[in-house]
Amino acid sequence: MTVLVLLALLGRPDALRAAGTYERVYLDPRRNLHAVSTSGQDVTLTSWGRYFDPKLSTDGKTIGVLVRIHPREDAELAHELLIYRDRRVVRRIQADGWVRAWGFWNGGQQVAIYSGGLHFAGIYVLYDLSTGDVRGMSQDPVSDASPAWVRALVP
Repeated sequence: MTVLVLLALLGRPDALRAAGTYERVYLDPRRNLHAVSTSGQDVTLTSWGRYFDPKLSTDGKTIGVLVRIHPREDAELAHELLIYRDRRVVRRIQADGWVRAWGFWNGGQQVAIYSGGLHFAGIYVLYDLSTGDVRGMSQDPVSDASPAWVRALVP
């Protein structure tokens, strides 16, 4: 059976590329993360219903979602960001405070997180997703001199 599937995929090079490529992500009514592949397959990635603010990187393969601190409350507060590739968590990032905004950078190779206390100035941190290392840091206020990855998070 495996050989037949491999032969079918080898006969269709586009299928190999599309196998792990997504066109959109969304949360279902129970707040679970779904990814819809370029072939239309809807994949459920989570089952605990504790998630919000899902995003798909421009590479079509890297997915991120925030984990709610209190799943039964209406407030969407998170300290943790999960990064998925190939249907599994490849990186967990714990922010230094509440995550206020986040986004992918550099084609899904990095992620920027703006976090801090609820009523205080925040901090911007750029993480490398392959290693988890911090690649940059910046603080409020944002100005024209701030790095591009920081300015990209400002609405």
